[in-house]
Amino acid sequence: MSALARPPITGRLPWLRRLVAVGWLVAVAAAPLFLISSNVVWAFGAPGLYTYGFQKYRISQEMLMPSEELERIAAGLRAYWTSDADHLNVTYAGRPFFNQREIVHLRDVKAIVQGVDALRWTTLGVLLAWVAMTAVLLKVASTREFARAAAWGGGLTLGIVAFCGVVFLFAFDQAFLLFHRLSFANDFWQLTCPGDNLVCLFPQGFWFDATMFIVVATVVEAALLLVGGLAALRVLRRVQFLRPGAVPGSR
Repeated sequence: MSALARPPITGRLPWLRRLVAVGWLVAVAAAPLFLISSNVVWAFGAPGLYTYGFQKYRISQEMLMPSEELERIAAGLRAYWTSDADHLNVTYAGRPFFNQREIVHLRDVKAIVQGVDALRWTTLGVLLAWVAMTAVLLKVASTREFARAAAWGGGLTLGIVAFCGVVFLFAFDQAFLLFHRLSFANDFWQLTCPGDNLVCLFPQGFWFDATMFIVVATVVEAALLLVGGLAALRVLRRVQFLRPGAVPGSR
């Protein structure tokens, strides 16, 4: 039987078998949610990503603003995502940098970012609870369970992100528009440049690049989970085979 055919079920009690099986499925499903949400939150808070976008799209030249001022405004945005402030208040040349329409949209974006952050912590809590439960219930056998879940979780994440990556690569504009229509209850996201500084600061190309960074980071992490889980399973099979009295081909 393949090592990845199904999660190992140990113990004689029916409720224990069901609990272990359900916990395994929940852990595997939580893995892609945790990895993707973590990378989304990372992208919104990564200074280097903002600087990269400003330099690539020549925002300083396009908006006739010093790079230092762009970085200051970007720092204000990053602080806003995790703050308790209801509205963003950043200025340039003594005047508000964003208009009222942009400020309302940024408040909506902040709600999404904080929702994704809550998902990250929730899925992390679920994974840690599953690890603790499995270690208590399965004891020594939990090592195989962890390795199998890591392999399946990594494989599931790779499948999801690979599909999304292809969609973003060939139909990003349509996916970006659909996301906004589904995520926002108003039309304040319909901004133009020139006129609205937010879309001048972050053109659509910036969002494509940020999305690809998230995809690549998630793919690397998922691949490490998959390869690490499979390697651990192979080691465990070898240890079991070398154990005195082990029957070749047995689990």
